[in-house]
Amino acid sequence: MPRKAGIWTRADRPGWWATIGGRQIHLGLDHDAALKQFHRLKAADRTPAPSPSLRVAVLVDRYLLEAKAKVKPLTYDRYLQFLQYWVNHAGRLMIGRLEATHLEAWLARNPAWNTSTQHLAVGIVRGWARWCMRHRYLAANPFLDVARPKMLRRRPPEPGALEAAMAAILSPEFKGFAVVLYETGCRPGEIRSLEAKAIDWGRSTAIVDGKTGPRLVGLTPWALAVLETWAEIHPEGPLLRNSRGDPWSASAIQVQMKRASIRAGKGRCCPYSFRHAFWARAVKSGVDSVQIAKQLGHTDTRMLIKVYAEVDHQMMREAVAKIQSDGGKG
Repeated sequence: MPRKAGIWTRADRPGWWATIGGRQIHLGLDHDAALKQFHRLKAADRTPAPSPSLRVAVLVDRYLLEAKAKVKPLTYDRYLQFLQYWVNHAGRLMIGRLEATHLEAWLARNPAWNTSTQHLAVGIVRGWARWCMRHRYLAANPFLDVARPKMLRRRPPEPGALEAAMAAILSPEFKGFAVVLYETGCRPGEIRSLEAKAIDWGRSTAIVDGKTGPRLVGLTPWALAVLETWAEIHPEGPLLRNSRGDPWSASAIQVQMKRASIRAGKGRCCPYSFRHAFWARAVKSGVDSVQIAKQLGHTDTRMLIKVYAEVDHQMMREAVAKIQSDGGKG
């Protein structure tokens, strides 16, 4: 249920809290002092009370309209996808009647979602609820205490599985896309939007639109050759497109990789397998971890350890094999 007006505690942070003007405010550690502070802030807050009579579907539409102008197209598409599912479930409800059980029931109605998908879904709906609070449609976030499942760590492909899947790709258009992913380690979304004007052909580099802004990446001769071929066909706009001349969608990339993996029969590979493979090849080649992080678009090397810790059992066996034991003799 939405929090009642008053002060309350949080399980994850110390002290007393209250919601004032749609924002959570920390009031201090002492109960009596926090209560006095709450009444002072509440008296000073003259913002009109939120309207509980608007339907969830209406506020989702308003949120998406604002989000479209602020977030990247791929992010917006993800918001649109999951919030449409949310509207199908709770769209007719009045905003003031939302409870944590509505979100929990929504997750229960989608048992096919793995924990990573559930993590994403809960995050998107919580983000929408925070927007409702900021705009005074909600007095408090009813989903604050809903457990958010953990993301599944992407497991690296088995040795040789990715190369086998690449060999099994039938579409020449997607084969070129896969080569650029394999040779750069870039995120699929960064290559989807890459244009010829962003490539410095003489220096073998490109500027990609990364998660946190533009990023300089290096290009191998193989990647350059593929990009040069497609630059002649698509001198403007996204370079790498499907057979219909449209930029690759995220779902189409997933489908192509799934089909190629099945044909190869060497184990499952996904679009992000190329990043794992690039990391493993770079480490084996002795590339500095800072340079690897820059190429992959991570802010520091800690992300390399966090994301790519489970990479290559063969690599670890080779590392251990280099340590010569004297059998305990002095």
